Parts: sequence; C-alpha cells; structure tokens
Amino acid sequence: MSFQALFVASPLGALPAPAAQLRALVEFDRLFWWSVAGVGMALAWFLLRWWLNRRPEPAPLPPRLPAPTPRSKFRVRVETLRDEVEINGEYRRGCHALARQVREELQSTLGAGSLSLAMTATEIARRSPDPRLDALVRRLREVRFAQVHPRRSEFRKLCNDAVHTFDQESV
Repeated sequence: MSFQALFVASPLGALPAPAAQLRALVEFDRLFWWSVAGVGMALAWFLLRWWLNRRPEPAPLPPRLPAPTPRSKFRVRVETLRDEVEINGEYRRGCHALARQVREELQSTLGAGSLSLAMTATEIARRSPDPRLDALVRRLREVRFAQVHPRRSEFRKLCNDAVHTFDQESV
C-alpha cells in the first residue's frame, strides 16, 4: 500500500494534499537577502547603541593631599568635649568643662608653679602672655556665669577659639 492510498483512506483524507515541492512556495533567494538585510540592520542598531552609550574616559585623579598634621592632645580633648556636649545639649556644663581644660592646658604650657587652677579669670589674664588667651578666658567667664544659657553656636565658637589659641588651627 502506498502513502497516497493510506492518506486518502485516513480521516485526514479530506485535507488538501501536501505540496509536492517546497521551492515552489518559498523564494529562497529573496529570503536569503532579506535575512542578510535584517542581520545587518540589527548589527547596525547594536553598534549605534554601543557608540552612544560608551563611557567617557575617566578624568585624571587629582594630586594627593599632603598627610594631615598630627592633632594635639588638647585639640582632641576639646573636639571630644564638643561632640559630647552637642549630644546631650548641656552647653553651660560644657563651658565649665572647657574652662577647666583651658586652665589645665595653660598650666601645662606655662609650668605647674606659675598658675593655679583656683585663679580667677582676671588673675589669669594678668599673667597670660597672649592677648587672645586673655580674651578667651574672659569670654568663657561671661558665658559660664551669664543669666541666659549659652547657645550651641556660642559653645562651638568658644571651642574653636580655644583650639585656635593653643594650636593655631580651628576645629
């Protein structure tokens, strides 16, 4: 029994017979050139996207900064005090602690015998060789014993002035 005989005898026999030659239905020459054109267009699209999205050359790195100068112990203590006081918000107590640190630093700078921690701001001002130190001690006294509580900005300025007076740098 042949294939055509089985096909006609089957329930699929009502369907049209398959085409004898596939070449008669499709023009392969034209299909080849359309596929080449499609691949070329896709390649052009990917190249255009790559060209437009490429990253620019990175800018040259700036020259390295010089190594930071070591900070003094006084500066570190004042910065630590400033950070602690800004967290708890007790600026008057912070001013008292700053005054104590200034007196201790002054005592270590001038020598243990020349300054007592119990001296008043006026006595310290008379013995201090630096007018900036005189102004700092007097300003600390005014802020500590004022009727109005000191503000954050006043406390920060006092800390900056103290460090600037002893370290010649600002915090």
